[in-house]
Amino acid sequence: MISNIHDNKDNSIRQGRQCHVAGKVRNYRNKEEYIGFYIVSSSDDQEAQENDLPANDSLKHGFGITKFPDGRVFEGTYDRGAMLEGKMTYPGRKNNSTNGTSSAGFATTYHGGFDREGRRCGRGIYTTATTTFLGEFYRDEMNGSGILMHHKKDADINNKGNSPTTRCRRFVGHWKNGKKHGKGRELLGDGTVKKEGLWEEGRFRGAAVVHKQQRVSSPTWWTECTKQG
Repeated sequence: MISNIHDNKDNSIRQGRQCHVAGKVRNYRNKEEYIGFYIVSSSDDQEAQENDLPANDSLKHGFGITKFPDGRVFEGTYDRGAMLEGKMTYPGRKNNSTNGTSSAGFATTYHGGFDREGRRCGRGIYTTATTTFLGEFYRDEMNGSGILMHHKKDADINNKGNSPTTRCRRFVGHWKNGKKHGKGRELLGDGTVKKEGLWEEGRFRGAAVVHKQQRVSSPTWWTECTKQG
């Protein structure tokens, strides 16, 4: 089937017109492997065609899967060569979650939007071995509103610190350049509000710590997305 697709590609190139094709492409220059759809038009780069490489004016376009030489795998939609939206899986490494990786044996994942440079941008879900963030991103960093949930259980401070909570603790609020910044609430797993107020570059600048139980719902956009499937 792939050979037929490539035959159609060659015919379209010879006729000097642009077309949409699909197949498996290995780029021997940057070691990337791509399976999916792309746009190809006429080109004189015969060496690239003979080695199953995209021509200089060929672009990934539509759904595709890219395997990067550093171990990352992207599955999603491309728009004229740029990642638009989809899932990025980062290889597990030792304690380096700030660079898009996590502890050995656990692959960090991101589902959401990307900018033209391939960085996390817009709404998305970012999951590591210890946390999950649901919210907004800009240039790979948490930026805007969102919820950061910790997977590990903590002790309930209302019971002398010896009663484990049944759900994860979390922070609900605003972020800037990957740090808590603006209004926010820090909650324990049972809904008790530990801190509430203003944060500045990751540091709490509010009043004294408060303790009260309160149900915190997900952002409106997240609730709507879950309802739609």
